[in-house]
Amino acid sequence: KMLQSGSRSILEICLDCGFESPSYFVKLFKKETGFTPAEYRKRFH
Repeated sequence: KMLQSGSRSILEICLDCGFESPSYFVKLFKKETGFTPAEYRKRFH
């Protein structure tokens, strides 16, 4: 939902979710959804 709102950066969302490494967040997100956070935002926003 945070990504869909588009009002916050992916880095801010990553940090708010407790991830210290944005690259690790992107890796896990893609593994779970099949999309990077940016791809997901573009597709579902």
